[in-house]
Amino acid sequence: RDARGAPLDLSQHALRSVSPVHLEYLANMGVAASMSISILSGGRLWGLIACHHRSRRTVPPGVRAAADLFGLFVSMRVAAREQQHAAS
Repeated sequence: RDARGAPLDLSQHALRSVSPVHLEYLANMGVAASMSISILSGGRLWGLIACHHRSRRTVPPGVRAAADLFGLFVSMRVAAREQQHAAS
């Protein structure tokens, strides 16, 4: 929480802490590395692209930037389809 007690907005941060429950879930699946790419539409979470690997991985900054760009592209396509569907 920030100084006013409001929740912090971590949406633009590349690295965040993971819930212990989620870590247990990943361990049960045999996953040691996990990365997710948010798909947004209308400012709301529409979906996720989840990437997993069985061994620890370090994702280079350029690959993270490309994944972020891909997420933005997919988000724009989803939002355009939703607007098209709402208009018809």
